[in-house]
Amino acid sequence: MYIKSRSVVSCLYILIFSCLTYGTLSQNDTTKTPIYIAGFMPFPDPTYDHLVASVLTAIDHVNSFDKILHDYELRMIWNWTMADPGKSLLTFYEFINSPHTILMAWGPTYSIVGETLNVVVSQYNIVQVGIAQFQTDDLFMRDYPYTIQIYPNANIFNPARISLFNELGWKRASIIFQDVDLFRGEMEQLAEMMVAEGIDVISIEGFSDEPAYRIRNLKKHDSRIIVGIFYQDMAVKIFCEAYRQGLYPPKHVWMIVGWYHTNWWVEETEKIRETNHDFCTLQEMEIAVEGTLSMRGFEFQQNASRLDFNGERPSKDHEEYLEHLQRMLLTSGACDSYGYDQIITISLALNASIEDLKQLSPPKRLEDFTYESKYMADIIYKNAKNVKFNGLTGFVGFDEYGSRQSEAVVQQLQDGNITQVLVHNQLKDDIRFINAFKWSGGFVPVDGPTYEIIQLTISQSKKVFIYILSGLGIIYASILLVLNIKYRETRVMKLSSPLLNSLIVVGCIVLYVSMVLYLWSLEIRENSPVFVSCQLGLLTTCVGFSMAFGALFMKTYRVYSIFKATMTRLRAARGLHNSTLFSYIAAFVLIDVLINGFAYWFNLFEIVSHEVNEKNDTTNPHLELVYIEVSYECSSRYNSVLSSFLIAYKGAMLLFGVFLAWSTRNVKLVHLNDSHYIAICVYTVVICCMITVPAAVLHSNKLGLIFVLFGTTIFLTNTLVLSLVFLPKLHVLYKDGGKDVNLSTMPSEFTSKSTISKNECDVLEDLYLQKCLELKRLKCRLKAST
Repeated sequence: MYIKSRSVVSCLYILIFSCLTYGTLSQNDTTKTPIYIAGFMPFPDPTYDHLVASVLTAIDHVNSFDKILHDYELRMIWNWTMADPGKSLLTFYEFINSPHTILMAWGPTYSIVGETLNVVVSQYNIVQVGIAQFQTDDLFMRDYPYTIQIYPNANIFNPARISLFNELGWKRASIIFQDVDLFRGEMEQLAEMMVAEGIDVISIEGFSDEPAYRIRNLKKHDSRIIVGIFYQDMAVKIFCEAYRQGLYPPKHVWMIVGWYHTNWWVEETEKIRETNHDFCTLQEMEIAVEGTLSMRGFEFQQNASRLDFNGERPSKDHEEYLEHLQRMLLTSGACDSYGYDQIITISLALNASIEDLKQLSPPKRLEDFTYESKYMADIIYKNAKNVKFNGLTGFVGFDEYGSRQSEAVVQQLQDGNITQVLVHNQLKDDIRFINAFKWSGGFVPVDGPTYEIIQLTISQSKKVFIYILSGLGIIYASILLVLNIKYRETRVMKLSSPLLNSLIVVGCIVLYVSMVLYLWSLEIRENSPVFVSCQLGLLTTCVGFSMAFGALFMKTYRVYSIFKATMTRLRAARGLHNSTLFSYIAAFVLIDVLINGFAYWFNLFEIVSHEVNEKNDTTNPHLELVYIEVSYECSSRYNSVLSSFLIAYKGAMLLFGVFLAWSTRNVKLVHLNDSHYIAICVYTVVICCMITVPAAVLHSNKLGLIFVLFGTTIFLTNTLVLSLVFLPKLHVLYKDGGKDVNLSTMPSEFTSKSTISKNECDVLEDLYLQKCLELKRLKCRLKAST
């Protein structure tokens, strides 16, 4: 069924006029002068048969009016163009070679015909009032100088589409169009407007014949919102292929033009299936087109009493028929109401031209028009653009291009019926809803998966845990530093080098601080300062390690030097005073600073992101939210070189410490030699690194685990070093009540401080230690000889 209802009068018109080639139903009035207009009708089918009847009825109505063309009888010569440019030109040449002169033309209805026909017709100075759409600009005026568009021009629909996108929250869409000038220009304009509005144009597909390949492209790009503009016969091919490719509701929304016939998919599908049974069935097509949005001009005169043709109102006899046309307009894309208003526009333009022609010298009448009368065509065109009236399609008025200005209405195919949903006013950029959208599933379709970037973070509980460990470590180290300074003159502290002990404590405090700073290296932001995020934590870790372990190793190195020196080489051993040992430690620290300074100066580090994981939001599946977990890290093309150098450098320090510990393992002066604890510290560092580094590599996306492992490792090694260095000494102090401890029967002249300088005291200390060590050696040899 093509049209849901027809009045008896309409059916009669279709029956009579579908057989005609020329002429109208008007009864000839011998008292009036006949004037002729041309009618370019599309092709015979029930819809356009009805259109012909409506147009001829409008002519009859005009001829019955008293205030419009009073002395004239309007007649139409019409024929089918078959929506073909070539056939339309042939029809036009038949018209101009007929015995009757054509003053104006009604039509055409198809832009593909108008692109050719209107150019030729204007060469004969004939003004046209057509439904065919064009984009209006200066190029339009050049190509179609005598064309008036009764249907709203294509320029009003793209702003409405953009407003609809924003209203429904769509930020991505694809475009597919039949490759004709009108559609191409309109879609190019839409693409530019989308980009300007921040809406992504996923894909633009143009086609001439078969659209299957273009539909596959839309699927490949995961197009969800698709703006399509094509003629009705091609639309069914588009939607059949869309059905087979799965591009239909509820996940996909099509937005097409709104001037197709009622039940256009039924009409066209049945035509195709007469010769091609492999084409989609009606049931499949109904699934494909359900929920489709369409765009058309807002062309409805809601109050019939407002119909006014410049002072001429339709009679009571006409009202029933006009109300019938209005009902058709609300429920379909039929252009009957436009066809009626076209005739009113033509008659008002000719009526207004009568007085203007009288002002010419010599005066002219409408019947004096010839195809060479450009001046008369200019008058008729001017009056056509100035026409204003309240018609069936609302207020009719034209801009400087002769183009109809109108609001745009968005329709939706709901359960097989066209429903007007909202209206967009281009001038005010205002949307007002008439009815609600109806979506499958009850939710507005999304324009595709929404990927939300989520940066991996460390839980607050893990941060608090490391903060507490770092704070406890700093407090513990600070207490030991105070005790070391307080009891630095006691023998047990003095023999273990209190200055180096203080440096060990300071290095450990720096390492405790680096536990917190390392957080900045894990929770990097995209715009974080590179030095703070990439190097500050590394620098404090390296410097703290060099200070703490460097001081510990230097203490043992001095014992090693003294232990290896004989009495004849005492002078060589005397050179290892605190200043020398501090310079060695400073050299270690300087190497760390230079490495990091070099990397910073030459911008070797940059912040890069890595996608770690994707998670679908299962709470609102219709939104298709996908959370992408991203981590940021510092990267460098020289990363492997820098890492290898630091590992080798710090590894060499640890090996050096192991060597010192092994070489001084026989030194039994506990308060003097910390070598017994160095091995424990080194083993602890190595074991912790063997656990931490592989875990960090295997679980690189678990920032919290890495942070806890790193912080715990530093806390354990630091605390162990401090405890092994200080607790035995503090235990001795506690046992002796803080008194000085005599470790030997060293002569009093070695301990007198009244007349001995600081350097001399250091020499005597070294000499005393040398003697103690030599005595140990002799005892060992004696024991071995017996």
